[in-house]
Amino acid sequence: MADSRDRRVRKTEEQLTKGLTKLMKEKSIKDITVRELADEVDINRSTFYLHYKDIFDMVEKIENRLTADVISTMEELSRNRINKTTLLEFLTDIFETIYSNADLCAVMLSKNGDISFQNKLKEIIYQKTFDIIKARLCRKASEYEIRVTSGFFIAGILGIIEIWLSDISAGTPDQMAETAFRLIENGIHGFNLDN
Repeated sequence: MADSRDRRVRKTEEQLTKGLTKLMKEKSIKDITVRELADEVDINRSTFYLHYKDIFDMVEKIENRLTADVISTMEELSRNRINKTTLLEFLTDIFETIYSNADLCAVMLSKNGDISFQNKLKEIIYQKTFDIIKARLCRKASEYEIRVTSGFFIAGILGIIEIWLSDISAGTPDQMAETAFRLIENGIHGFNLDN
């Protein structure tokens, strides 16, 4: 019995997320009402309130899930010795996560998304990247060089993601990861990651 209820709960939450994503393509989060979302996905407002307090609570839960996925992927990378194989696997995981949530990621990172979430996500990615690079390059680079390298990685990866989200059919997650990897590898060639 619990499995069937869990499945119904997941299905309703997925339906609401798809509806919110569609509405966010047209307008800002602050302009979306529960009534509008409920009408969009053809459910009663009372059903919405079984899952969320309001639109902002829903958005916060979605943001927390996306943030947790990114943190989990980055922590996996930091636990492994970083070399070409683990870096490519990490990038592939990131692009697969984005691909499986493409519409949602596109609107969450758009002008209609929550700017504080975007800044929080960038800060988490920056700090995790900085820590990983610092651990790997501590004897070969200054603190400033590590900050610059982290900024370079983040700006580059986010730029690739933004362009890819505008036309997700342009490449598979594997292809995008390979492209990002080649750009990163050539950009930090002087630090010799194979040692």
